[in-house]
Formats: sequence, structure tokens, C-alpha cells
Amino acid sequence: MLESKVKRLSQQVKDTPLKPLTPVETAALFDRTLQELDRFSSFKVRDVDVSLKMAVAKIENEVVFVFPEPGSVDPASLHELKFTLRGSASDVDSNPPSIGNETPTGLVAPGNIKILAKYSDDETGIDQSTATMMLDGQTVEADSSVFGIEYTEKLGPGQYTVHVEVCDKAGNKASKEWTFIVAEDDSPVMKLSKEELDFGETKTAESFNISNAGGGSLTWQVSEVTAEWVVVSPTKGSLEPKESDTIAVNISRKDLDQGEYTSSVSIDSDGDKGKIELSMIVPPSDPISLTPTPLDLGVEDTKKVFVITNLTSSDMGWRITSRQPNWIINVDPKGGTISPGATANVSVQVYRQRLNAGQYQHEISIRYDDENGNILTVPFMITMGVSN
Repeated sequence: MLESKVKRLSQQVKDTPLKPLTPVETAALFDRTLQELDRFSSFKVRDVDVSLKMAVAKIENEVVFVFPEPGSVDPASLHELKFTLRGSASDVDSNPPSIGNETPTGLVAPGNIKILAKYSDDETGIDQSTATMMLDGQTVEADSSVFGIEYTEKLGPGQYTVHVEVCDKAGNKASKEWTFIVAEDDSPVMKLSKEELDFGETKTAESFNISNAGGGSLTWQVSEVTAEWVVVSPTKGSLEPKESDTIAVNISRKDLDQGEYTSSVSIDSDGDKGKIELSMIVPPSDPISLTPTPLDLGVEDTKKVFVITNLTSSDMGWRITSRQPNWIINVDPKGGTISPGATANVSVQVYRQRLNAGQYQHEISIRYDDENGNILTVPFMITMGVSN
């Protein structure tokens, strides 16, 4: 029906100039066009500049473009439409989504149990309508989103199996299955407050809690620490229901080479097992590098540059804090922020006419940001020949 109306309109276009769409209507039309492209998993829009001359009209509630044949209509009655599409061409999405962060696992206390899993897809995205969860072979009415699926039910003692499935918009399916055990009412259940501890570049102390979420007494002990640079205290204990212990974890970077390090702390108990993953970074002994040092202007130069390099894994702020003598007329820039591994060039300019013959030196102090407010200095020397 619509096709025949468009055909008739095309035949009449040379006699009836068409009214252009408003900017809002044009934007809405192209939004709909781009939404349709999302259905094709093998196509992602790439950079394209398009300029079209066309007649634009409405038929009832439909918006149509009419492309008259060359010479069939006065070009002044046509309307130029320009737009740009950005993106990239790609192969067909054949990779399934990833599913992880499933809970609960191991031993849990009886009661209302929240069961959940998270999923993601970096290509065509998650098709939320396909997410399902089964508990012991029976499909449950779980709440799902594009990020994960969740279900809560009051469960008694026993072992349970969870099965989660989800597809991406290209139809690739992923699944995840795991089991957990609900303890007897009088059984102890160990619960750890954290799954990992990140000490970064500067922290040396962290902690986590061990609690008894079940019934009966819980006896626990640290069964393994996988690195010598980790010290845990205390290493064992006993907890009544709803009691908890705080475990201190301290690390030492002494005598370790620069780099990233990982370790773990394993906990055994009569109410399940657990593990805390540890990570830390040993930064360079000097967070920044200054070159050349000393900065030597010889007997003729009036301007030279030294380079500050950030050797850490995070942004570093710096600034020059020392007062300069009157023969140093400019230091530029006097501060800034340097990205990890990046550099900053600092120009030093002097005025030689103010100096008598001889050797001169001055030390520039550069303060860089860390939690201790450390100051690193770069010396540079100016030398001149003795005049007659």
C-alpha cells in the first residue's frame, strides 16, 4: 500500500515541490535507521560522509525520501541532507557472552539465599530476553538485566545446582553451572568479608574479617600463605555463631625488584574453606627520572632543557619549589601532571651578562606528589671562561 503511494508521489514530484522535514524530524528518522543497523551482527558503521539531494515528504504518518530522476525536477526544489556515520567494519560475532561472579558457592547458612551471576558481551551485546536460570533442573522466575540474573528463595539444608544461560544479539549462547551447599541449622558456616586485597604501590597493611554465619562453634586456621613478603595475624581462632575475627595482613616490599606481585591467603575451617587473593606493586626506587643531571650550559649556552619521566603506574603531579637566583630568568613550565611512562620537558634560561667570570651552580628542587610529600632535586651547572 505504502509502496504504491510512494510511486505515485514520485511521478508527481516535478509538479508539486515537497515540504522538507524539520531538523527534529530528520534526526528522529536517522535514529530509527541506525537502530535498524543494530540487528546486523556482521556490520558496524564506519566513518562515512554522505551528501544527498532529495525530496522529503510525509504520507499519512510515514516519512519518505523521493529521489527524482535527473532533469525531472527543478534542483532548487530539492533539499540537501548531510550526515556522518561513525564506527568500524567487523567480522561476524561468533563469540558467546562471558558469565562469572556466580554466588553463592561453597557452604552457606540456611534461610533466604540470593543466587546470582553476572554476564557481559563486548561485541553485539546481551539479549536480556534469553537469560534463564534453573535450580536443581527447574526453571525459576529470576530477575534479569543486561548485566546479570538474580533469584532469591528460602532454602533448607542440602546441595543445590544452579544453571544459567544467556545469548548475545548474534545468537551465541553461553552457560554456567555451579553447586553450593546449605548447611544444617546447627552447623558452622565460615564467611569472609573480602575476596581480594589490593595494596597498590604504597599500602603495607590491610585486613579482612572471618565470621560464623551458621550455628555451632567454628574453628578456623590459616592453612597457606603463598609468598614470603606476606605476614598474617592471627593465624587461627574459634568463633561462636554471629561472632567474627579481624585478620591483619601486612606486606613488605624490601629487597623486591620493581614490578607487580600476587599472592594468596588460604583459610580452612570446619565450616568450609576460603581464599583471599593479594596483589601489590613495587614501584621504581625513584618515582621520577631527571635527565641530564647535572644540566651543564657550558660557556656559551643561554637555554637548555631537562626531561622529567614518570616511572610509576599512575599520574604524577610535580612542581618546582625552589627560589631561583637572579641570573636564572625563566624556568618553564613550573609544574604539571605526567601520565605513567610519559615525560615533561622543562626549559631553563639564563642571563649571562649578570655573571662575572668564574663557575656558577644552582640546584633546582622538584616536588612530586606522593603520600610522603617527597622532594627530588636536579642540579645543573653554569660555567664561563675567565675574561682578560
